[in-house]
Amino acid sequence: MWCNITKGTKRDDASSMSSYSEVISNELHEYLEKKKDVGRFTTRLQYLHNDHSFNYRIDEAYKQLNKKFVKSLIDYLIPMDDCDEGSLEGSLPTAVVECNFASVNDVFTILEGIITNRGRTLIRVSCCGSSVNSVIDEVKNEKKCVLLIDQIELSNSEFIDNLFRLLNSNNKDDCQVAVIVCVSTDVGSFTSLCSISTLNRISAQVFQLPTSSVVFDKIIEEILFFKDQRYWASGELLAIIKNRFFSSDHSVADVKRVLHFAMLHHCIRKPMHTDSELFQFRKCVERYWKCLINVSKIIGLPQMGMGLYLTHEAIQCDKPFWTKRQADASIENTTQIKTYNTWYDQQRVSQNPEQLHKVCLELSSVLPDEEGKALTSAMEQLEEAIKKDQEEAIKAENKSENVSPVKGKKLTLAEHKKMLEAQREKKINSHKSKALTALFDMIEKCMSLALCKWECLPNHEMFIIESVEELSLLDGDPAADAEEAMLQPLSDGKPPISIAYQQMLNRPNFKHIELASWGSAFEKELPKSLKSHAVSAFFASLGQLETMGVVRARPDKKNTRVNVIYHPTVCT
Repeated sequence: MWCNITKGTKRDDASSMSSYSEVISNELHEYLEKKKDVGRFTTRLQYLHNDHSFNYRIDEAYKQLNKKFVKSLIDYLIPMDDCDEGSLEGSLPTAVVECNFASVNDVFTILEGIITNRGRTLIRVSCCGSSVNSVIDEVKNEKKCVLLIDQIELSNSEFIDNLFRLLNSNNKDDCQVAVIVCVSTDVGSFTSLCSISTLNRISAQVFQLPTSSVVFDKIIEEILFFKDQRYWASGELLAIIKNRFFSSDHSVADVKRVLHFAMLHHCIRKPMHTDSELFQFRKCVERYWKCLINVSKIIGLPQMGMGLYLTHEAIQCDKPFWTKRQADASIENTTQIKTYNTWYDQQRVSQNPEQLHKVCLELSSVLPDEEGKALTSAMEQLEEAIKKDQEEAIKAENKSENVSPVKGKKLTLAEHKKMLEAQREKKINSHKSKALTALFDMIEKCMSLALCKWECLPNHEMFIIESVEELSLLDGDPAADAEEAMLQPLSDGKPPISIAYQQMLNRPNFKHIELASWGSAFEKELPKSLKSHAVSAFFASLGQLETMGVVRARPDKKNTRVNVIYHPTVCT
């Protein structure tokens, strides 16, 4: 009864949070009841192949990204020359892999097949649930194997020293053993757990997975530039994907899950489309990307990866890019808008026709015919204005040579000539200024038409995944929901786990808590109806928090403290 965790008004009870499949089934049933058209629904489900294509593309891109890391790691642990030979000699080969917690499963999946091909078995060792003896028994049975130790930070020195001592002993007999240690913080957290004798037994080398920004660049590239896709993410959905990735241990699986549920929701709710409509919309999107890349090149913004994505996000945000660009200077603009404004102001001041001609050529090559012709016409008018100014300048120069100082004015010949030149420059600048203003206005108009929000494109409702209001029902974040529920104001209706969690946060220590003081504070806040069951309620809540990874009991049964594994004040 202490698991009844809800998230405000978004879910009625805990059951709606426990099963995504039930929610999906209700969505499908509702659709069938409304449409009464199984054939149309079957056709709609056929478009879900795009979801599988996304998964495949993202997985393949992630594998290619890790290819160099995997090759260097495997070559170090299992050299090709040693694949079919006897036992390894010397220190125990150990690879220390720096990766976040969510990447451990990815490392295991990527390495398993390659290690098997080299005649070894990959054994996963959990520091929380594995005993040294069971690991050694499995090593003896397999003979040739590679151990992958995850969450090394949750281990202790005794476990590490005993494990490596026995592994090193077996490695000298008839076994071939190598070790992979996954570190989520830094290498020091592993070496600090090892005694000097353990460090002498191993031959360690540090490997690092691609950084989170590099991984996100690759994922976004696959999502935005997938040629065969039938659905495109709106700016709001892209923001959700970015926030989910960087706030959930940089998990690629979380990104794929968001895409999966968003596309499923879109397929159920939105109208069908024809191939001709798809071709028309895809053509507009391709033109958008070409124009965005060209504009980025001209202005000096990044043309690929996260930089291009941020420019795209700035354009697709709630308030259009071009409105913000012309807004009051007091508004806090993004880096992309500031960069564009700087470039725009520099061009107006410099008035360099050659640079503007280059801009027009780049833009006209990707703009529709009508806008392209208008831009070309504005450029031709500027060239005519410059030519006209030059002709007038020559005439003014010839005229000034034959003019004497004005009578009644105390001007020298040089001063009179200077005055005429100033009048001539003023006249010339007026012609050029008008043409430049018209050209700049046309450039920005063409940019704003080509680089518009995707919701402005024809038939966008068929292809843009833009509704994210109900996405939380399909793809909730259980950890965030649980923490938000447990941080709600205390009342008689709140479950004991919420009371236990909040009292844990009120303790002065971040690393460990005394059970006596914690239990006493818990009992004071417990509703009167549960006072008689305070002890059982406290330890039931404690068990749930341990299962959730918030706290962990110490191995010494006589110890009256528990270790705090996750504390918001420390982890955020």
